[in-house]
Amino acid sequence: AKHINEKFLPDKAIDVIDEAGAVDRLKPPELRTGKVTVTEVEGIVAKMARIPPKTVQASEKQQLQDLERELKAVIFGQNAAIDEMGSAIKLTRSGLRSPEKPIGSFLFLGPTGVGKTETAKALSAIFFGDEKYMLRLDMSEYQGEDSLSKLTGDFKTGKSGVLSDMMRDKPYGVLLLDEFEKTSKEVLNLFLQILDEGFFSDMAGKKVNARNLIIIAT
Repeated sequence: AKHINEKFLPDKAIDVIDEAGAVDRLKPPELRTGKVTVTEVEGIVAKMARIPPKTVQASEKQQLQDLERELKAVIFGQNAAIDEMGSAIKLTRSGLRSPEKPIGSFLFLGPTGVGKTETAKALSAIFFGDEKYMLRLDMSEYQGEDSLSKLTGDFKTGKSGVLSDMMRDKPYGVLLLDEFEKTSKEVLNLFLQILDEGFFSDMAGKKVNARNLIIIAT
């Protein structure tokens, strides 16, 4: 229910059960037990949802407890900012904030060299398991009248949007929006909707889920 968004219950639960059965059948005969482990089921869900296995693990509580300490081990001189960010993420993951919004949304201010991008990279590596889960957009490229269609897609031409494709390919991760103040008003309104509702619609009217993102604007 939490991780697979394209399908509805009970269909997606049945799909997971089918995959779990296949995992057991593929084992050597002497190892087949008719059962699968929690770790195997987590791996199946991660594969079906196209998300990092680390985010599905039942041991997320320990992962969250260590979040600030692990970030401070690689980001120096920003302890106050890291504590604020860690607290906000923990509130969301504990269920004390709306599950219909992104995991967290933050605005990093400061000159070049203070660690804004490095913090985003470290957060993706620690929270999602790999730096490859950091998605990045240079918002200075989205200032013109066609900026919104560049991100969500163009209905007239049928061309898909950069942000739509990015979210469907990697629905979990850290989305870094560089130089956010330079983007157009229409794009600002798009992200206001994403921060408020956790999704947006592409050029075909299909919803794109953004509720599993940590969004960082600089």
